Amino acid sequence: MGKLRPPAVRYLGFRTTADGREYSLRVAGELEPRLFVLLITHEVFASREARFQDAPDLCFARLQRDLVADPGLLPGPRLVLTAQELREYRVARGRPSPGRKRGTSSVSL
Repeated sequence: MGKLRPPAVRYLGFRTTADGREYSLRVAGELEPRLFVLLITHEVFASREARFQDAPDLCFARLQRDLVADPGLLPGPRLVLTAQELREYRVARGRPSPGRKRGTSSVSL
């Protein structure tokens, strides 16, 4: 029997809600297509724990991890990204916290 192909995950876009930004991703593979919604709260963006431009990749990485753990994962309530997941993402990508500036130093006069 052949090895199962990993499901294809496609980013469909986001919408802003009262809670934050909801990112929609479609999974297609051996099962019927499935739609997952992942949430990054407004507080996460306001505290600079995540950048808007990184958010789709953050959601994609989270969903990929969940699908590796459970290839038959079915959509349910929206998945909320945690502060720990955001830290792990930055470490894995070698990125500092978005709130910190690179290459700047403070000089007292």
